[in-house]
Amino acid sequence: MSPVLAIPQQSDQYDLNVACGDESQAILGHLRDLAQTYNFPESRQQENFVQRFHSLAETWRNDLKHISSITQAALHPSYQQIIGMGDKVLPLILRELETKPLYWFWAVKAITQTDPVPTRDKGKVQKMKDAWLRWAHDQGYEW
Repeated sequence: MSPVLAIPQQSDQYDLNVACGDESQAILGHLRDLAQTYNFPESRQQENFVQRFHSLAETWRNDLKHISSITQAALHPSYQQIIGMGDKVLPLILRELETKPLYWFWAVKAITQTDPVPTRDKGKVQKMKDAWLRWAHDQGYEW
């Protein structure tokens, strides 16, 4: 049986300012990082992240069959959770955007806080898709 490393995850669990000095606090921070890596290696975290995205996207797509409004689709809990995953989910959304662009525009705009689509192209799905993919490429995103 392997030992379990129990490191406080939040400094408010213990008064670290009283319990130890700056060096000890730095060591505890490093130990927290090690414990996180030991318990949840980055490759596993990434795998879970990708699985979570695909699971949320699948739930959202299935529920879209019963949704008639783009606003309702964008406010769907699974879609909102995808947006909440932040900019690290952009490569996954961009991959989706390439093949199934409809409805992903709201998410990329919400996450990036930008909109590269010229006014004249609003509502033209292919031109919107092209503008976003061009923007993503210019920003260095890979998908």
